[in-house]
Amino acid sequence: SETVLKLDLRLPSSVIFKYNSGQYVNISKGSIKRSYSISNAFKENSELSFYIKNYDEGQMSQYWFNEARVGDLLRIEGPKGSFFFRESNKKQLIFLATGTGIAPIIAILEDLISSQRINVLEKVWIFNGSRYEQDLIWNSDPLSNITQVEYIPVLSKPTKSWNGEVGYVQDILFSKNINLSESQVYACGSDKMIGSALSVLVENGFDSNSFYSDAFVATH
Repeated sequence: SETVLKLDLRLPSSVIFKYNSGQYVNISKGSIKRSYSISNAFKENSELSFYIKNYDEGQMSQYWFNEARVGDLLRIEGPKGSFFFRESNKKQLIFLATGTGIAPIIAILEDLISSQRINVLEKVWIFNGSRYEQDLIWNSDPLSNITQVEYIPVLSKPTKSWNGEVGYVQDILFSKNINLSESQVYACGSDKMIGSALSVLVENGFDSNSFYSDAFVATH
């Protein structure tokens, strides 16, 4: 979109960079370093993909959107973070994402599909929130043939032509009457969304030990 780009990094052919789908890395260009979630599942093909948001007056945004060229050399550190799928006896998964927070969730889903672990799940919900329709950066077509997956885009500032859900992902979640006791929740995106979602979930009897999150905080 106008505010988000997709970045692919190719690692040296001699390097196998192992990570859990959902984790992030730090990327450095000169003295500037920022954290970005990997948006593809681990494969031994030495490539990493990312969705990167343009922040006004952001130093790294200036590089990505105005200066970056194919073949630039960058330094990465990682993998980092504890946002990845946990095996459990829960038969349902709930993903909550805002903005580029959908990136690590795409990686987790890709891993679940390729490993066929998604076949043992009864239901998977993906609530993907943005302000405007053009900011829904992910095409969910790869999920179209997987019957147990329900993808629900949510806009907080829709146009009159929008026919989908309106509001915030955590609120739409509760409108679906999902059996939370049988679910794990993975939330990624704004810290405000994550805090609100966890608070309301716990108030409704949800076990916080089944809640995993990764908050995105803007850095200039």
